[in-house]
Amino acid sequence: MGVIKKIKQSFATRFSIYILLIVNTFFIIIFTTFYRKSADSLFYEVEEKTTKLLQISNLEIEKILLQAEVIPNNIKNIVLKNEFSVDSLYSITHKIVENNPIVFGSAIAFEPNYYPEHGYYFSPYSVRSGNSIETFQLGNADYDYFCTDWYLIPKLLDKPYWTEPYYDQGIAMTTYSTPMYDESEEFIGIFTIDISLEWLSDIMNNNKPFPNSYNFVVGRGGTYILHFKKDNILNASIFSMAIQEDNKDIYELGQKMVDGKTGSELIDIHGIKNYVFYSPIPHVQWSSAFVCPYNEVFANLKKSRNLFLLLGIFGMLITFVLCFFIIKRLLRPIHAFAVSANQIAKGNLNAKLPVVDTEDEMKDLHNAFENMQNDLANYINTLQKTTSAKEKIESELRIARDIQMGMIPKIFPPYPDRKDIDIFAVLTPAKEVGGDLYDFFINDNKLFFTIGDVSGKGIPASLLMAVTRSLFRTVSGHLNDVKMISESINNAIAENNESNMFVTMFIGILDLEKGHLSYCNAGHNAPFIIKDGNNVTEINVKPNLPIGVFPDFEFEKQEMILPTDSMIFLYTDGLSEAENMSAELYGEERLNNCLKKNAYQSAKDIIKLVVDDVNTHVKDAPPSDDLTILVIDYHKNKKIKRKLVIDNEMEEISRLHDFINAIGVEMSLSEELTMQLNLALEEIVANVIMYAYKGMTGNKIEIIIETTETQNLIFTVIDSGISFDPTTKEDPDINLSAEDRPIGGLGVFIVKQIMDEVTYSRLNNHNILKMKKIIK
Repeated sequence: MGVIKKIKQSFATRFSIYILLIVNTFFIIIFTTFYRKSADSLFYEVEEKTTKLLQISNLEIEKILLQAEVIPNNIKNIVLKNEFSVDSLYSITHKIVENNPIVFGSAIAFEPNYYPEHGYYFSPYSVRSGNSIETFQLGNADYDYFCTDWYLIPKLLDKPYWTEPYYDQGIAMTTYSTPMYDESEEFIGIFTIDISLEWLSDIMNNNKPFPNSYNFVVGRGGTYILHFKKDNILNASIFSMAIQEDNKDIYELGQKMVDGKTGSELIDIHGIKNYVFYSPIPHVQWSSAFVCPYNEVFANLKKSRNLFLLLGIFGMLITFVLCFFIIKRLLRPIHAFAVSANQIAKGNLNAKLPVVDTEDEMKDLHNAFENMQNDLANYINTLQKTTSAKEKIESELRIARDIQMGMIPKIFPPYPDRKDIDIFAVLTPAKEVGGDLYDFFINDNKLFFTIGDVSGKGIPASLLMAVTRSLFRTVSGHLNDVKMISESINNAIAENNESNMFVTMFIGILDLEKGHLSYCNAGHNAPFIIKDGNNVTEINVKPNLPIGVFPDFEFEKQEMILPTDSMIFLYTDGLSEAENMSAELYGEERLNNCLKKNAYQSAKDIIKLVVDDVNTHVKDAPPSDDLTILVIDYHKNKKIKRKLVIDNEMEEISRLHDFINAIGVEMSLSEELTMQLNLALEEIVANVIMYAYKGMTGNKIEIIIETTETQNLIFTVIDSGISFDPTTKEDPDINLSAEDRPIGGLGVFIVKQIMDEVTYSRLNNHNILKMKKIIK
């Protein structure tokens, strides 16, 4: 009773309690609302992020499966032309497995007695066995492949078919089967490839949204194709798990995934709440999912909640104490305002101000502090919203950039087994997304290629870029004439082109056997041709109109014979019009000089050197436009000519080693031969440094490596030192002991033993040493 009486008699205590109750009520309401809104917002962001990760993973999976489908679809056309012996079918399946790492096996299975001389069953089959590939006849009385699902289903459906995944030799895989028909459209057999699914786990694991989340993939019937418990893969299904757990939610989840739906579910798994985000892989009727623990999804929010509660309790206690002392010290209002001001300065924008009942300067000061609090709170709230919106836009642009970059070829070299062509390209958008494009593919021994630049920048340009690239790939797959390809793409884009955007393009078709190049230029920069080492010229082009300006415009086709051992250098104006801080353009003249200077380089190296030169010109200036380069290095008969210039210093020997090793890789030379060539060139260059330049500095040594028509190697070492002929040194008597043998001459002797020919000449005050190595 005494405590209650004191509280009733103490105005400061009563007033402080009233304020605390009011603040506490508002705090609970605001905190509950904020927590619920934050939880909903967080889940929406997690759901959006995880769904996008699933879609990205699924796109990567479908991309690999689509690439795998190309193999039999392309090769079966060759098989059906009957341009080879029946027995060579074994080597075809062997080559498919050998040249495609994801292919585990391949079969060409024919109808009964299709080749009578080979019996009732005839199915050449190649399969990986450890580090080797076994090839044999697949069918027999014990294995009647005519009744298997991979043979029977595509035959009945009259279309290609992906089998349900299965285990073979301990490896999870699936089979793609495509039917074959003869010229009279009669079914003659099935062409298959077996695809290992080992890469599936890598794709899904690389995109996990949370550290402790896990993923799984189910097939058409709900069987686990991928699961964090390896024993479940192909041995259990999501429905068997639902029955085992007696979990209706898991069963319903399985039904939705098998039905190809997309969504998320909150499910108890083993007594633990988890969010399951799922999305279909339509191409093979699979479905993938991420399982994310509920506590991990909301971990940060719960930490923030606990911290917020602690701060709230602490804030209410502080508020109570402040109110008590402020009211108790009405005669010292300035000090009370100072205390409140300190709280605001520390970030406590909800600090209570002293109550002022007067209408004097203290009231004005009170009002000023109150306005300041409101303005700061509004400013911080606006800043938070603006920052959140900006981060969301930047995240979406990053995803858009990844999708856009994923549409263009980016695996180099694209055709490692071909010796007649080498291609390299770069595309660097000026902003998050851009409007430049390039593409290429080989069909019927013809290289179809293009480069283009969409008018404008940003997202509209990137969308038109994606459409244009898709149109090129689609139209070029059916037409072999650049004029018709250009006109088809133009009509498709010009139709309903309300935005009045256009695309400058250069489209070409190169016959890799004959060197015949047909091309059509649609308002694009003229490409360069680099031939004979340093002969750089622009291709003669007729400008035409850009793509998308007018429908039904007739483009003019041009033709030429592309010399062997020449390069086509294609680029967009983001290269020639790159500006430095003084608004000076890089220019075609500087580009021409850079190409002449580095004409002996490979396609990859010449692009790197050009980009480095552009960066040297631009320095710290922001990019003004997208920069795209595509280089096609054509060798009808593969010949190599490379040059390296080094200083006359022993430290430069390491660069020489890298140069020789790169040639060895390019020509597929053995490690032993590459090491011998390194030894010989090191000895010659060391002799030049020690004897020809004899203490001089600042001089250069030029090393040129080229191949002959017969693929033999010619090494030329040129220096401007004093006359020095290493071939005049007498061969040492290697039968003498090291003590009796004269010093010197052993290194040149080793060079003569390694090389097949060594000749020296003195021309224009230069030492020229030529060495020939016959490649057997």
